[in-house]
Amino acid sequence: MTSNDFYFYVFLFSSVFFMFVFFAFFVFFIYKELGGVKVGRDSFLFFDYMFFGSGWKADVPSMSMLIVVLTGLAQDYIKNYNLENLFINFLGVLAAVLFFIHGRFLSGISYSNGKKIIFFRELLWGGGLKPHFVVLWLSRLLYIAFFVLHFYKEGY
Repeated sequence: MTSNDFYFYVFLFSSVFFMFVFFAFFVFFIYKELGGVKVGRDSFLFFDYMFFGSGWKADVPSMSMLIVVLTGLAQDYIKNYNLENLFINFLGVLAAVLFFIHGRFLSGISYSNGKKIIFFRELLWGGGLKPHFVVLWLSRLLYIAFFVLHFYKEGY
């Protein structure tokens, strides 16, 4: 076993562990917060809860999702050694982190206990020209750059 394989498996096992953590909090959210499965809405409401909720029950799945994505980037780099893919995918991760920062700290929106799905509306149509929306606009710009570079790289 080479050292690269060792690091790959360390990232793989940590990724699987944090996927289980994310899944456990997702199930907890469905049955404790929503009171049961809402087919077609429960995953969107969970993302609302992570982006606009407060407290450790929203923080742990957010951090575990970030760790899963970052360990996935590391696994991809270890196996492929492609800096272009790493850069493009890091733009997508940075866009998601900036949207999380906007939703949690700058938007003024709070989680509505499963009444409405709000993160799509905030990402696509929220904002204005006020200074606290700079992070949201930067997140949108990075999402656009991610999609354009990803499809440009694929040759579509």
